[in-house]
Amino acid sequence: METPLRSNWNVILTNAIRTNQTKNRFHEPEKEIEMPGEISPLQSPGVKESLTPIHLADYRGWMIQQYRGSGFASALNLFLANGMTGKKAIKTRRGSQVYRFDHQEHTLFVKRYPMTGIKAYLQCFLGQNKAQRSWRIGRAMLAKGLSTPLPVFCIHRRISFLKRDYLIGTLGIPKSISLKAFVQDQFKPGGLPLIQKRHFIEKLAKFMGQLHLSGIYHGDLTARNILVEPMDTIQKARIYLIDLDSIRSTRWISSRRRVKNLDELGRNFLDLGVVGVQDRARFLNRYLKIFTKEKREYRSLLEAVRKRTTYRLKRHGQQFYRTDLQNVDRPLNHKG
Repeated sequence: METPLRSNWNVILTNAIRTNQTKNRFHEPEKEIEMPGEISPLQSPGVKESLTPIHLADYRGWMIQQYRGSGFASALNLFLANGMTGKKAIKTRRGSQVYRFDHQEHTLFVKRYPMTGIKAYLQCFLGQNKAQRSWRIGRAMLAKGLSTPLPVFCIHRRISFLKRDYLIGTLGIPKSISLKAFVQDQFKPGGLPLIQKRHFIEKLAKFMGQLHLSGIYHGDLTARNILVEPMDTIQKARIYLIDLDSIRSTRWISSRRRVKNLDELGRNFLDLGVVGVQDRARFLNRYLKIFTKEKREYRSLLEAVRKRTTYRLKRHGQQFYRTDLQNVDRPLNHKG
Protein backbone atom coordinates (compact mmCIF):
# COMPACT_ATOMS: atom_id res chain seq x y z
CA MET A 1 0.00 0.00 0.00
CA GLU A 2 1.32 3.43 -0.96
CA THR A 3 1.79 6.03 1.73
CA PRO A 4 0.18 9.50 1.18
CA LEU A 5 3.66 11.00 0.72
CA ARG A 6 4.62 8.50 -1.98
CA SER A 7 1.25 8.98 -3.66
CA ASN A 8 1.80 12.75 -3.80
CA TRP A 9 5.21 12.31 -5.38
CA ASN A 10 3.74 9.95 -7.96
CA VAL A 11 1.22 12.65 -8.93
CA ILE A 12 3.97 15.26 -9.23
CA LEU A 13 6.17 13.02 -11.37
CA THR A 14 3.28 11.94 -13.58
CA ASN A 15 2.22 15.54 -14.20
CA ALA A 16 5.79 16.50 -14.98
CA ILE A 17 6.13 13.75 -17.58
CA ARG A 18 2.82 14.61 -19.21
CA THR A 19 3.20 18.37 -19.37
CA ASN A 20 6.95 18.79 -19.70
CA GLN A 21 8.06 15.50 -21.27
CA THR A 22 10.78 15.37 -18.60
CA LYS A 23 12.13 18.81 -19.64
CA ASN A 24 12.06 21.97 -17.58
CA ARG A 25 10.16 24.30 -19.86
CA PHE A 26 10.70 27.32 -17.63
CA HIS A 27 14.27 27.52 -18.88
CA GLU A 28 13.34 27.11 -22.54
CA PRO A 29 12.16 29.95 -24.80
CA GLU A 30 8.52 29.43 -25.75
CA LYS A 31 7.06 29.79 -29.20
CA GLU A 32 5.39 33.02 -30.21
CA ILE A 33 1.67 33.08 -29.60
CA GLU A 34 -0.86 35.30 -31.30
CA MET A 35 -2.71 37.51 -28.87
CA PRO A 36 -6.37 38.14 -29.74
CA GLY A 37 -7.27 41.82 -29.60
CA GLU A 38 -10.12 41.25 -27.14
CA ILE A 39 -7.80 39.91 -24.44
CA SER A 40 -6.44 43.23 -23.27
CA PRO A 41 -7.24 46.85 -24.14
CA LEU A 42 -3.49 47.48 -24.42
CA GLN A 43 -3.05 44.86 -27.15
CA SER A 44 -3.83 45.13 -30.84
CA PRO A 45 -5.43 42.34 -32.89
CA GLY A 46 -2.88 40.02 -34.42
CA VAL A 47 0.06 41.16 -32.27
CA LYS A 48 2.58 38.40 -31.68
CA GLU A 49 4.25 38.36 -28.30
CA SER A 50 7.74 36.83 -28.23
CA LEU A 51 9.85 36.19 -25.15
CA THR A 52 13.32 37.40 -24.33
CA PRO A 53 15.73 36.34 -21.54
CA ILE A 54 15.91 38.89 -18.75
CA HIS A 55 18.15 39.56 -15.76
CA LEU A 56 16.60 41.82 -13.12
CA ALA A 57 18.40 42.43 -9.82
CA ASP A 58 19.24 38.91 -8.63
CA TYR A 59 16.47 37.36 -10.72
CA ARG A 60 16.63 35.60 -14.08
CA GLY A 61 13.88 34.40 -16.35
CA TRP A 62 11.73 35.46 -19.31
CA MET A 63 9.86 38.62 -20.27
CA ILE A 64 7.69 39.66 -23.20
CA GLN A 65 9.94 41.47 -25.66
CA GLN A 66 7.93 44.69 -25.99
CA TYR A 67 8.12 45.41 -22.24
CA ARG A 68 11.90 45.32 -22.10
CA GLY A 69 12.31 48.82 -23.52
CA SER A 70 10.94 52.28 -22.73
CA GLY A 71 12.46 52.25 -19.26
CA PHE A 72 10.00 49.60 -18.07
CA ALA A 73 12.64 46.93 -17.39
CA SER A 74 14.92 49.48 -15.71
CA ALA A 75 12.14 50.66 -13.39
CA LEU A 76 11.23 47.06 -12.59
CA ASN A 77 14.89 46.28 -11.89
CA LEU A 78 15.03 49.16 -9.37
CA PHE A 79 11.74 48.00 -7.84
CA LEU A 80 13.15 44.50 -7.25
CA ALA A 81 16.62 45.65 -6.19
CA ASN A 82 15.05 47.77 -3.44
CA GLY A 83 13.08 44.81 -2.11
CA MET A 84 9.78 45.83 -3.74
CA THR A 85 10.65 49.40 -2.55
CA GLY A 86 9.55 48.50 0.95
CA LYS A 87 5.93 48.23 -0.09
CA LYS A 88 3.55 46.14 1.92
CA ALA A 89 1.93 43.26 0.05
CA ILE A 90 -1.60 44.13 -1.08
CA LYS A 91 -2.60 40.49 -0.70
CA THR A 92 -1.04 37.75 1.40
CA ARG A 93 -2.00 34.12 1.52
CA ARG A 94 -0.29 30.91 2.44
CA GLY A 95 2.71 30.50 0.14
CA SER A 96 2.42 33.76 -1.82
CA GLN A 97 2.27 37.55 -1.63
CA VAL A 98 1.04 40.06 -4.23
CA TYR A 99 2.65 43.47 -4.81
CA ARG A 100 1.65 46.34 -7.10
CA PHE A 101 4.11 47.91 -9.53
CA ASP A 102 3.20 51.10 -11.44
CA HIS A 103 5.18 52.50 -14.35
CA GLN A 104 3.80 55.24 -16.58
CA GLU A 105 0.49 53.94 -18.00
CA HIS A 106 1.15 50.33 -16.96
CA THR A 107 0.17 48.63 -13.73
CA LEU A 108 1.56 45.19 -12.95
CA PHE A 109 0.69 42.84 -10.15
CA VAL A 110 3.74 40.90 -9.03
CA LYS A 111 3.04 37.62 -7.27
CA ARG A 112 5.88 36.22 -5.18
CA TYR A 113 6.25 32.52 -4.37
CA PRO A 114 8.93 31.68 -1.78
CA MET A 115 10.06 28.06 -2.32
CA THR A 116 11.74 26.15 0.51
CA GLY A 117 12.48 22.47 1.08
CA ILE A 118 13.14 19.35 -0.96
CA LYS A 119 9.57 19.14 -2.28
CA ALA A 120 9.74 22.72 -3.59
CA TYR A 121 13.17 22.00 -5.07
CA LEU A 122 11.87 19.03 -7.05
CA GLN A 123 8.79 20.95 -8.18
CA CYS A 124 11.04 23.74 -9.50
CA PHE A 125 13.35 21.24 -11.20
CA LEU A 126 10.38 19.55 -12.91
CA GLY A 127 8.72 22.84 -13.85
CA GLN A 128 5.72 22.14 -11.63
CA ASN A 129 5.70 24.92 -9.02
CA LYS A 130 2.83 27.41 -8.90
CA ALA A 131 4.68 30.26 -10.62
CA GLN A 132 5.80 28.09 -13.51
CA ARG A 133 2.32 26.64 -13.93
CA SER A 134 0.68 30.08 -13.81
CA TRP A 135 3.07 31.36 -16.48
CA ARG A 136 2.43 28.47 -18.86
CA ILE A 137 -1.33 28.34 -18.23
CA GLY A 138 -1.73 32.09 -18.72
CA ARG A 139 0.02 32.00 -22.08
CA ALA A 140 -1.87 28.87 -23.13
CA MET A 141 -5.24 30.45 -22.23
CA LEU A 142 -4.48 33.55 -24.27
CA ALA A 143 -3.43 31.41 -27.20
CA LYS A 144 -6.84 29.69 -26.99
CA GLY A 145 -8.67 33.02 -26.90
CA LEU A 146 -9.60 32.75 -23.20
CA SER A 147 -9.44 35.99 -21.24
CA THR A 148 -6.87 36.33 -18.48
CA PRO A 149 -4.48 39.17 -17.56
CA LEU A 150 -1.38 39.09 -19.76
CA PRO A 151 1.65 37.41 -18.07
CA VAL A 152 4.51 39.83 -18.70
CA PHE A 153 7.42 38.08 -16.96
CA CYS A 154 8.35 35.06 -14.89
CA ILE A 155 11.67 35.22 -13.05
CA HIS A 156 13.42 33.44 -10.20
CA ARG A 157 16.49 33.61 -8.01
CA ARG A 158 18.37 30.98 -6.08
CA ILE A 159 18.94 31.90 -2.45
CA SER A 160 20.39 28.57 -1.35
CA PHE A 161 20.33 24.95 -2.48
CA LEU A 162 16.82 24.34 -1.15
CA LYS A 163 15.53 27.90 -1.14
CA ARG A 164 14.31 29.86 -4.17
CA ASP A 165 12.18 32.87 -4.95
CA TYR A 166 9.82 32.96 -7.95
CA LEU A 167 8.01 36.03 -9.26
CA ILE A 168 5.35 36.28 -11.95
CA GLY A 169 4.10 39.66 -13.17
CA THR A 170 0.72 40.10 -14.87
CA LEU A 171 -0.70 43.19 -16.52
CA GLY A 172 -3.39 44.98 -14.55
CA ILE A 173 -6.81 45.45 -16.11
CA PRO A 174 -7.83 49.15 -15.94
CA LYS A 175 -10.98 49.90 -13.95
CA SER A 176 -11.65 46.21 -13.36
CA ILE A 177 -13.54 44.99 -10.29
CA SER A 178 -14.30 41.56 -8.91
CA LEU A 179 -17.34 39.74 -10.26
CA LYS A 180 -18.94 39.77 -6.80
CA ALA A 181 -18.52 43.55 -6.46
CA PHE A 182 -19.94 44.05 -9.96
CA VAL A 183 -23.02 41.92 -9.29
CA GLN A 184 -23.58 43.49 -5.88
CA ASP A 185 -23.46 46.99 -7.39
CA GLN A 186 -25.20 46.48 -10.73
CA PHE A 187 -27.86 43.87 -9.91
CA LYS A 188 -29.43 45.79 -7.05
CA PRO A 189 -32.59 47.87 -7.63
CA GLY A 190 -31.67 50.90 -9.72
CA GLY A 191 -28.69 49.14 -11.29
CA LEU A 192 -28.64 47.53 -14.71
CA PRO A 193 -31.88 47.40 -16.69
CA LEU A 194 -33.41 43.92 -16.85
CA ILE A 195 -32.37 43.26 -20.46
CA GLN A 196 -28.74 44.24 -19.77
CA LYS A 197 -28.73 42.12 -16.62
CA ARG A 198 -29.81 39.15 -18.75
CA HIS A 199 -27.13 39.89 -21.33
CA PHE A 200 -24.45 39.87 -18.64
CA ILE A 201 -25.69 36.60 -17.13
CA GLU A 202 -25.49 34.97 -20.55
CA LYS A 203 -22.06 36.50 -21.15
CA LEU A 204 -20.80 35.01 -17.87
CA ALA A 205 -22.34 31.64 -18.76
CA LYS A 206 -20.61 31.73 -22.15
CA PHE A 207 -17.30 32.47 -20.43
CA MET A 208 -17.73 29.49 -18.10
CA GLY A 209 -18.77 27.23 -20.96
CA GLN A 210 -15.69 28.19 -22.98
CA LEU A 211 -13.43 27.49 -20.00
CA HIS A 212 -14.87 24.02 -19.49
CA LEU A 213 -14.93 23.31 -23.22
CA SER A 214 -11.18 24.01 -23.24
CA GLY A 215 -10.65 21.65 -20.29
CA ILE A 216 -9.95 24.42 -17.76
CA TYR A 217 -10.80 23.48 -14.18
CA HIS A 218 -10.22 26.10 -11.50
CA GLY A 219 -9.88 24.64 -8.02
CA ASP A 220 -10.89 27.87 -6.25
CA LEU A 221 -13.58 29.41 -8.44
CA THR A 222 -14.83 32.27 -6.32
CA ALA A 223 -16.33 35.48 -7.65
CA ARG A 224 -13.20 37.27 -6.43
CA ASN A 225 -11.07 35.23 -8.85
CA ILE A 226 -13.08 36.56 -11.79
CA LEU A 227 -12.63 40.17 -12.88
CA VAL A 228 -15.07 42.31 -14.85
CA GLU A 229 -13.89 45.24 -16.96
CA PRO A 230 -16.93 47.49 -17.46
CA MET A 231 -17.27 49.16 -20.87
CA ASP A 232 -19.73 51.64 -22.38
CA THR A 233 -22.21 48.79 -23.01
CA ILE A 234 -22.71 45.54 -21.15
CA GLN A 235 -22.20 43.59 -24.39
CA LYS A 236 -18.63 44.93 -24.61
CA ALA A 237 -17.74 44.22 -20.96
CA ARG A 238 -14.81 41.82 -20.59
CA ILE A 239 -14.51 38.97 -18.11
CA TYR A 240 -11.12 37.65 -16.94
CA LEU A 241 -10.03 34.62 -14.91
CA ILE A 242 -7.22 35.24 -12.40
CA ASP A 243 -5.34 33.29 -9.71
CA LEU A 244 -4.19 30.73 -12.27
CA ASP A 245 -2.07 28.78 -9.79
CA SER A 246 -5.35 27.22 -8.61
CA ILE A 247 -6.07 25.71 -12.02
CA ARG A 248 -5.85 21.93 -11.74
CA SER A 249 -6.57 20.91 -15.33
CA THR A 250 -5.98 22.33 -18.81
CA ARG A 251 -6.93 19.35 -20.99
CA TRP A 252 -10.01 17.56 -19.67
CA ILE A 253 -12.55 18.24 -16.96
CA SER A 254 -14.80 15.61 -15.41
CA SER A 255 -18.53 15.96 -14.88
CA ARG A 256 -18.02 16.10 -11.10
CA ARG A 257 -15.59 18.99 -11.42
CA ARG A 258 -17.89 20.91 -13.76
CA VAL A 259 -20.72 20.62 -11.24
CA LYS A 260 -18.32 21.73 -8.50
CA ASN A 261 -17.36 24.87 -10.46
CA LEU A 262 -20.99 25.73 -11.25
CA ASP A 263 -21.92 25.25 -7.58
CA GLU A 264 -18.98 27.33 -6.33
CA LEU A 265 -19.80 30.20 -8.67
CA GLY A 266 -23.50 30.17 -7.75
CA ARG A 267 -22.90 30.07 -3.99
CA ASN A 268 -20.90 33.29 -4.20
CA PHE A 269 -24.09 35.30 -4.67
CA LEU A 270 -26.44 33.65 -2.17
CA ASP A 271 -25.74 36.22 0.55
CA LEU A 272 -26.36 39.18 -1.79
CA GLY A 273 -30.02 38.39 -2.48
CA VAL A 274 -29.88 39.96 -5.97
CA VAL A 275 -29.59 36.82 -8.15
CA GLY A 276 -32.91 35.01 -8.46
CA VAL A 277 -34.06 31.61 -9.60
CA GLN A 278 -34.74 32.69 -13.18
CA ASP A 279 -31.27 34.24 -13.38
CA ARG A 280 -29.70 30.91 -12.40
CA ALA A 281 -31.86 29.02 -14.88
CA ARG A 282 -30.92 31.43 -17.65
CA PHE A 283 -27.23 31.02 -16.80
CA LEU A 284 -27.36 27.23 -16.94
CA ASN A 285 -29.39 27.23 -20.16
CA ARG A 286 -26.79 29.40 -21.88
CA TYR A 287 -23.92 27.36 -20.42
CA LEU A 288 -25.31 24.18 -21.96
CA LYS A 289 -25.49 25.82 -25.37
CA ILE A 290 -21.77 26.58 -25.17
CA PHE A 291 -20.54 23.43 -23.43
CA THR A 292 -21.71 21.03 -26.13
CA LYS A 293 -19.93 18.03 -24.56
CA GLU A 294 -22.44 17.80 -21.72
CA LYS A 295 -24.37 14.52 -22.03
CA ARG A 296 -26.94 15.26 -19.36
CA GLU A 297 -30.15 17.13 -20.02
CA TYR A 298 -30.80 20.56 -18.57
CA ARG A 299 -32.98 19.29 -15.73
CA SER A 300 -30.48 16.61 -14.71
CA LEU A 301 -27.57 19.07 -14.54
CA LEU A 302 -29.68 21.62 -12.69
CA GLU A 303 -30.59 19.02 -10.09
CA ALA A 304 -26.95 17.95 -9.68
CA VAL A 305 -25.87 21.56 -9.03
CA ARG A 306 -28.79 22.14 -6.64
CA LYS A 307 -27.99 19.01 -4.63
CA ARG A 308 -24.34 19.94 -4.26
CA THR A 309 -25.20 23.51 -3.27
CA THR A 310 -27.71 22.31 -0.68
CA TYR A 311 -25.20 19.80 0.70
CA ARG A 312 -22.40 22.38 0.98
CA LEU A 313 -24.64 24.94 2.65
CA LYS A 314 -25.99 22.38 5.11
CA ARG A 315 -22.44 21.55 6.17
CA HIS A 316 -22.03 25.18 7.18
CA GLY A 317 -25.42 25.42 8.85
CA GLN A 318 -26.95 27.55 6.07
CA GLN A 319 -30.02 27.22 3.88
CA PHE A 320 -30.53 27.64 0.16
CA TYR A 321 -31.68 31.14 -0.79
CA ARG A 322 -34.91 30.70 -2.75
CA THR A 323 -35.20 26.92 -2.47
CA ASP A 324 -37.87 26.92 -5.21
CA LEU A 325 -34.99 26.39 -7.64
CA GLN A 326 -36.20 22.79 -7.66
CA ASN A 327 -39.38 23.98 -9.41
CA VAL A 328 -37.51 25.14 -12.53
CA ASP A 329 -38.28 22.18 -14.77
CA ARG A 330 -37.21 23.34 -18.19
CA PRO A 331 -34.76 25.78 -19.82
CA LEU A 332 -35.90 29.28 -20.68
CA ASN A 333 -36.57 30.05 -24.31
CA HIS A 334 -34.81 33.38 -24.15
CA LYS A 335 -33.38 34.67 -27.40
CA GLY A 336 -30.27 36.76 -27.31
